[in-house]
Amino acid sequence: MEKINFNTVLNHIRTTEEKNELIELIEELLENNFRRDQKPLPNTPFSKNATDAIHAQINELGASNNREEIEKYLEALLSEVKKLPEMRISIAISPTENLKNNLKNWATENGLGNLTFNIEVRSEIIAGAVIMSHEGEYGNYSLSSQLENYFTNKKQEVLALL
Repeated sequence: MEKINFNTVLNHIRTTEEKNELIELIEELLENNFRRDQKPLPNTPFSKNATDAIHAQINELGASNNREEIEKYLEALLSEVKKLPEMRISIAISPTENLKNNLKNWATENGLGNLTFNIEVRSEIIAGAVIMSHEGEYGNYSLSSQLENYFTNKKQEVLALL
């Protein structure tokens, strides 16, 4: 199988949860590829979109009636999904779909390609974010950090008032 551009499928992935969901979906598709009675696939909006993208690419490759070619495609796609880099980000609230889209767009605009975000919700952040890149870079852009720095710098002034 020639080198395939998997971006039509990979572009759907924004978070680690979606990455894991896609891995499970591909594994299920691999099992169903040789089954007489196919098991139902996951029924989430993400899985439906990913399944449509996968089937479209299989059809585009002209492999829709060739189980061996479908298997090669799915195994190559699975390998690519597992290799996606991850950026850890901690935020104060559960991410909305809009925030996930904005994070994906930011990664694309900044040349980070198909990057997944491992999002952790930590209310103590108050606002902003704490980011750990896939290359180990760390940035604390949280309001709690800014408040802590402010009060640390103003400690003597505050104590003088007491």
